[in-house]
Amino acid sequence: MCHMNTNDAAAAPVIRAAAGAVVGRSHRRLGRPCQDAWALAQTEAGSVAVVCDGCGSGARSEVGAVIGARLLAHAVTAAATEGAPLAEEATWLAIRDRVVAQLAPLVAAMGDDAVAIVREHFLFTAVCAAFTAEHAIVMAIGDGVFAIDGDVRALGPFADNQPPYLGYGLVGAAPALTAFEVRDASTVGTLLIATDGADGFVDGAIDAAGEPIGALTQFIASDRWFANPDLLRRRLAVINREDTAIDHARGAIVRRGAPLDDDTAIAVLRRTP
Repeated sequence: MCHMNTNDAAAAPVIRAAAGAVVGRSHRRLGRPCQDAWALAQTEAGSVAVVCDGCGSGARSEVGAVIGARLLAHAVTAAATEGAPLAEEATWLAIRDRVVAQLAPLVAAMGDDAVAIVREHFLFTAVCAAFTAEHAIVMAIGDGVFAIDGDVRALGPFADNQPPYLGYGLVGAAPALTAFEVRDASTVGTLLIATDGADGFVDGAIDAAGEPIGALTQFIASDRWFANPDLLRRRLAVINREDTAIDHARGAIVRRGAPLDDDTAIAVLRRTP
């Protein structure tokens, strides 16, 4: 996570931010780390949230997800500070190219087989949300979920479960944007973004205690997520806790809970009136 706070909020609306991530059920059972990451960045020019989902088949794709989230968050705030028009798609394509250019020397320094290095470490999707003084913006490369004031939209799925990854630009043509939404900032209260693991927030999903986990929109329905910077992560941890019990009738041990099969990262930006 990266925070860049200033005391002068005259240029952009006052934004409160919250974020968290949790390892998915399938990854936990395999002993793999969470391959999703998030980053937050705030300057007087605007506030940005990013979530990245590392490719599941990449041996160390959590590396690219963490680095990519940080680089994207910083690149967006840098573009806003430089006066680039974030309401224009061309600006986000330039941000994409800026991050690819920043990753390229790292890939080159890791060995001679760039394709293998990118495949193992730097394939990740990205969903970004930004508030400036004038606009509320969502941009995505690959799959994921976003919500503008509770209007939830899922991105994907893609053919053969292969979404475009920003890292493709390191070994070939950079991917196009899969989503780009711009609204007047004064008409938007909350932006929520999430990786595709958030698809697990469905009707009927229950946790290990047998309680409904609720809808994804719970994270924009209350101010409490912004009172404690770790509260959203804690909630995800509780939701995806797994328990075991003995089914005496069947003579077997059964697992309960952990409704989020895939790693999940969520970030929320709320505009203060």
